[in-house]
Amino acid sequence: MEVPSILIVDDDEGIRQSLALILKEKGYQPTTAETGAAALSLAQDRPFNIALVDVRLSDMEGTELLSRLKESHPDLEVILITAYASLESSIQAVAEGAYRYFTKPLDMDEVMAVIRAALEKQRMLLENKMLYQAAQQELAERKQAEEALRESEARYRAVVEQSADGIHLVDAETRRIQEANSAFVQMLGYTAEEVQGLSIYDFVAANREEIDRRFQDILNEKVPFSYECQYRRKDGSLVEVWVSANLIFYGEKKVVSTLVRDLTEKKAQEAHLLRVQRVECIGLLAGGIAHDLSNLLTPILINAELLGPALPDPTSQKMLSSIASNAQRGADIVKQILTFSCGMEGKYLLVSPQYLLKEMEGFLRNTFPKTIAVEIEIPQDLWSLSADATQLLQVLMNLCLNAKDAMEKGGTLSLSAKNFLVDEAYARMHPEAKVGPYLVLSVKDTGSGIPPDLLPKIFDPIFTTEERGQGTGIGLSTAHAIVKGHGGFIRVYSEEAKGTRFLVFLPAFPTAEMAKAEKERAPLPSGQGELILVVEDEAPVREITQVTLEIFGYRVLSAADGAEAVALYAQHRGKIQAVITDMAMPIMDGAAAIRALQKMDPAVKIIATSGMDAEKMVAEASGLAVQAFLQKPFTAERLLRALAEVLKGGGQGSGVGDT
Repeated sequence: MEVPSILIVDDDEGIRQSLALILKEKGYQPTTAETGAAALSLAQDRPFNIALVDVRLSDMEGTELLSRLKESHPDLEVILITAYASLESSIQAVAEGAYRYFTKPLDMDEVMAVIRAALEKQRMLLENKMLYQAAQQELAERKQAEEALRESEARYRAVVEQSADGIHLVDAETRRIQEANSAFVQMLGYTAEEVQGLSIYDFVAANREEIDRRFQDILNEKVPFSYECQYRRKDGSLVEVWVSANLIFYGEKKVVSTLVRDLTEKKAQEAHLLRVQRVECIGLLAGGIAHDLSNLLTPILINAELLGPALPDPTSQKMLSSIASNAQRGADIVKQILTFSCGMEGKYLLVSPQYLLKEMEGFLRNTFPKTIAVEIEIPQDLWSLSADATQLLQVLMNLCLNAKDAMEKGGTLSLSAKNFLVDEAYARMHPEAKVGPYLVLSVKDTGSGIPPDLLPKIFDPIFTTEERGQGTGIGLSTAHAIVKGHGGFIRVYSEEAKGTRFLVFLPAFPTAEMAKAEKERAPLPSGQGELILVVEDEAPVREITQVTLEIFGYRVLSAADGAEAVALYAQHRGKIQAVITDMAMPIMDGAAAIRALQKMDPAVKIIATSGMDAEKMVAEASGLAVQAFLQKPFTAERLLRALAEVLKGGGQGSGVGDT
């Protein structure tokens, strides 16, 4: 197989040599050029597959070189590289024919991925041309080799049917589908019978004039023709696709043979890459601003301190105090920006969680409006942390400020902490967790909650639901960065109109006495084949709960919502000995499911679970009487002990396993 050749054009010798060395190690054949003229000369003497071109060359712009290379070598894929990126320059580069646009410093993993994708594109185009030529040859010999043609068709059908890409044949005159493979049928959501006879106007999302123009281009060119567009599925949803089409003869008819590739995953990767690049640019900008602000605030703080003795009167002292406090507040904001933009490292010392909670209590009671009740729970046996106390206070501050904003009409803000030993079951449920001791800081509010569609975005930089000018949008992203830097992670539970609960997990250091007690803890209780119904809409939680129970001797039925749970209970009535159900689920929530189960069987034993406050949620639902509550997150030990207690007749709403 011929080694792909890559032309590197950059006036920086170090970059040229580095790229050439890396590409050679990856199995490619690199050639370097310092100027655009040298690159054009090299391209005349030999063909290249890929060209990596710097935008700023000594003798011409990279975009000019791009145009001249593409004129003489249309199949050449050109990747532009620059040290200064902008949205306008990216759009211009793509409009002028660049395959991709990268910003220095280069992420070589991304560069290599793009090079492979470009080579794959060339390979597919070459294959299409070869298929077309082979088809023409077969057609010319059709009368002399009818039997060979039938065998070839059979092989072709087998390949087409097994293809992961959608393939369909369209009549050149009627523009209706003649045949389609299974991948195409599944892509559009039709049955095989429904696809037969569909017009291209039925599923191509472009307007009729655009479709006609594309179709005519294919008929006129008589060579493989590729482009990106949108197809409309049977349910009306749109899918981004890459289409490669060419005109062939199928029997006595002219048909357009079309290969359709779903670009959903590729587009998602591109969107992620653009987002990462945007965040990098924001980080660089934020870091620069923070540096300048630090230089401005330093003399203000120093002068305010020096002027104190010289201006002893109360009015001057009050003014100086105001200047100093506001300048210090600005310095704290600068530190927050630096933490977000470049992951500024703090001083890691042994930190007491009680200290963090007491510091926050004083701040909250003195600054938050009286309409917000502040509740602080500070246990005395908490494990210690190795952390930057200032950064952790910043995390709690950001979470509390978000909670305040969610309670415009007042409410309750609760802060607490607890020791939490992550076991293998919990670690499997949450990949960011590692088996071992953690200290969990909880910030819970009774505010408006977070809509489900926004939950995945809340840690994104610059994402905010505040009005313009009311928030920076980096509070949660900064908190996330700090916690991640400490080796921890954050879990969020929220329900609209009921509130939000943030759990901050930080690696902890148990005392020797506590570690010894953990080792001496009684063995976990096992079942004796009892049938348990697990009701949970979150698939990872449902699956690991089922696996855990089965490992410890139980038989398990599982349901994804309350309606499915009620149906399963009715089917296995008399055999199910306990039900473990989440309270917040779609279709039929936990409270409604519990009522339905109790109506069928008043003696049913139920353990309710929730990421919010399970006991409070159950109490709000009139007429419910469950045997135990488990607040998420829960470990295998808490689950097994709560279940064992309920099965032997304990619990009775006593809060078994609750935290």
